[in-house]
This record gives sequence, C-alpha cells and structure tokens, in this order.
Amino acid sequence: MIRRALKLAAVIPFIILPLWLAAIAFEALSKRQMTYQYVSDALDPLSVTESNVKWIKPEAMLARQLTTADKKRAGEVLTAAWQALAAAQSTGNEYILTDSFIGVALDRAQKSVSDASVHGGRIAVLQQSAQPLFFHKDGTVLQLELQTVTARYLVSDQDLIHHQITHDTGVVTLIQQTRGWRVFSYERRSEVPLRLIKPRWNRANLYGVNYYPSDTPWRNFWRDFDVQIISRDMDHVKNLGGNVVRIFLSYQDFLDPTTAKINITNLTQFLDIARKKRLLVIPTLFDLKPSFGPGTWAIDVEYLEGVLPVLATSNQIAFIDIKNEANLDFVAHDKAEILAWLRTMIALTRELSPETPISIGWSSSAHAGTLVDDLDVVSYHAFGAPKDTETGLRRARALSNGLPVVVSEIGASSYSFAFGLPGSEGRQARILRDQLEKLENSAGVLVWTLHDFDEVDPSVFGVSPWRRNLQTAFGLYRVDGSEKPAARVVRQAFSSSGEN
Repeated sequence: MIRRALKLAAVIPFIILPLWLAAIAFEALSKRQMTYQYVSDALDPLSVTESNVKWIKPEAMLARQLTTADKKRAGEVLTAAWQALAAAQSTGNEYILTDSFIGVALDRAQKSVSDASVHGGRIAVLQQSAQPLFFHKDGTVLQLELQTVTARYLVSDQDLIHHQITHDTGVVTLIQQTRGWRVFSYERRSEVPLRLIKPRWNRANLYGVNYYPSDTPWRNFWRDFDVQIISRDMDHVKNLGGNVVRIFLSYQDFLDPTTAKINITNLTQFLDIARKKRLLVIPTLFDLKPSFGPGTWAIDVEYLEGVLPVLATSNQIAFIDIKNEANLDFVAHDKAEILAWLRTMIALTRELSPETPISIGWSSSAHAGTLVDDLDVVSYHAFGAPKDTETGLRRARALSNGLPVVVSEIGASSYSFAFGLPGSEGRQARILRDQLEKLENSAGVLVWTLHDFDEVDPSVFGVSPWRRNLQTAFGLYRVDGSEKPAARVVRQAFSSSGEN
C-alpha cells in the first residue's frame, strides 16, 4: 500500500504540471485577446453618433421653422463633431474630423489635434443644450447658442497634469451642404467651473458580501432578474450578520435602450428589497465597460443620467463605487486618460447625486492614494496571503489622507483540482478567518462572494479554465444552497463586529 502511494505521489507532478502550464498559456492568450479588443475599441471611437442635444425653445421667431427632422440632423452632427474632436485629440487621427467640420471650425479642430499631440491638451464635451438663434430662409445656415458641460485635461507621460470641468456658453454655426450639416464655426463666450461639495461620510462598520445570484452571475444578473431569489439571498446575508451588499451595474444593460428601462425598474426593486431587509447597498458603476476613449464620454454621462436618479433618492446607498479595479485598465489603456475619465465621472456623479459618498474599488492597497482628494471613501481589494492583509490595511490607511478605508473584496477559492489542491473548503474558511481578524479595525469588509457558481462568464475572466474554475468556488454557499465552513466563520466575525 505504501509503495503504491509513493508511486502515485511520483506521478502526480507529471499530471499537474502540464495542466498548470496549459492554464498559464491560456491566461496569456486571454490577456492578449483583451488587449486587442481594447485597441479595436480605441480605433473605432465613433460607434454611437445619435443626437445627445437637448433643445431649448428660441426666444424670437426664426426666418424658417426648425422642424423635428432639422433638430435631429443638426443634433446628430453636433454630437458626432464633439466625439470626433475628442477622439482625434486622443489618437492623433485627424481624418475623422472632415465628416463633421468645415471651414474655420475644421482648421481650428486640426490645429487642436496637432497641439494635443505635442502638449497633451484634450477636451470632451459631456452634455449640450442648443437654443436656435438664426435659421436662414433657404435652410443652409443654422446658428445656435450652445450650452455645454466640457472636460478639459492635460496629459504627459502617462500622468494627468490638469483637469477641469466647466459649464460653457458659446455660439455655433452650422452649414448645410450636399453631405448634410457641418460645423462651420464655434465661438466660446463664457465658462464657469463646476463647483462641487463633498458629502460627509456617515456610515461605519460595514460588513457584507459581493453579490450575484448563484444561477445568474455577471451579465445574466440584470437580464434574468428574479425578485424571489434575490429576497431569499438577502435573508442569507442577514443570517450571516451582514449589513451591506455590493452589486454591479453592468454598463451595457443600463445603457442599451432595449434593456435600460426595465433594468432601472429592477434596480429600484433591488433597493426596495434591501430596505425591507435593512441592508445597505454599494452599487458599482460602469461594470464591464469596454473602452475609455474620450469620444465616448458623453455616452457614459447618459449611463449616469439613467442610474443616478434612482440611487440619489434611496436611503440604502452606503457609497457609490465609480469603477471596479480601474487600475487594471491602466495596462491596456492610457493611464492618464483613465485618470481623467475617473475624475470626470466622479464630478458628474457629484453633480447628479450630491449627497452620496464616492469611492473607486482598487484591486490592491498600493493604489489607495490614487485620486484620494476626489473621493470620500478609500476602497480596495485584498486577495493576497493572510500575512499580507494587515500590512495592506496599514498601507491603505497611510495613503488614505484620513478617509475611511473599506476592504470591498476579500476571499479565497475552495476549488480543489486534486487532493485538496489548490484549495479546499477548510482552507478557504481558515484564510477568511485570518483575513477578517486582521481587518477588524477597518471601516468595512465585504467577502467575495455570497455564492459558488456552476460557470463564470468567460468574457469576464478569459479563456483560462484554471482561472474560471477558481472563480466558481469563492462563495460562502455551495451551488445547491448549503453552507460551506466559510459561512460559519463569516457569521461569527460579522456577529461580533458590532451593530448591524
């Protein structure tokens, strides 16, 4: 029997090693595919050109009536023009300007692209309202007073040097040609910086979980929203001693006109369930957002305009997490541009939901000081070895500039490939116990995740079967709904942590 066990032990490394190497290869392939996807997004920044212009009634009668069709076409070219300018400044590609600009405006736009390439100055028009001033009788010239919300920023060597958002007023002249409307000139006449007041943090001792239903995680959560399942799961959270859940508002599901309306209703229902269960909620915005080019920032504002009115009127919001693990996007995108995007979305969120604290869910404590002056809560994830947990919290506090520190994801996978490797349910429970003990003095801790899953989304975690299998087993409850040993550990830690 001993001889047979020794033979088996000798064979195991030859079985595991090829599988491990294959998993690494798949992981590398997944990262390359993700990078190529981001590059493709960057090279196609104008995929959405519908009008985002809000029209204001003219104060005086026009020489020619401005019809609904006129507004639609003029609004589309204004939207496309600002998208093209932002994208051209970011990429250096001037060719996309000629579809929207002519004459003086084209010349100035091209010069601004050259200047951006040399000095790094860029702009993105986020919102715009137009009031007609003049419309020629023959329909060839249209002049508008344009009110915009505009982000201006300066980048240099992957650093964000300057960032400002202003309310601008100007006059734009459009010329009608055989190819349609084009921007002929724009004169900015005034600008007022956006002034924002940071709310006070009034929450403490947050203890809970990151949440997806077991059968419908990631992209399927909002598409297969089930009130009864969610209500039952919130009972599980309360039974664990939790007082908060962190959820993810997937980008496309809350932006696509075919799904956004029903998902806003679903979000309202989720917050109502949380209220009834006396649970707070940390909504994480822009989840699974594919690109960050400034040509798309106005579309991101539409996303905010959809979800923030619901969040702003709810008393269940602990804080808003603008983006999950935004630092991981620094690799595939321009870091300075992502920092500018984050500051822009934070500012617009403050304007639309002024009483709600804001955080960014960094992937590690090393980034806890990034944009700390723009935030109300420092939030980071701690999936390292338990011995590093206390060090990570100490570092986050040192970088936090006095803000409360919430560890919004901790956990360990119980996935076992063979012989309790790489993990087991017992090992998961021991790791969580160590992590929770070392984080008891933080402002909050949330476990990843409530449930195990049969499958995880390959578009989220890549093609590596190793990584996906690990992700299926971070839950406190098995797929069949039964508790894992980790659930008892979490219950003991949460119940002894204070008031829920």
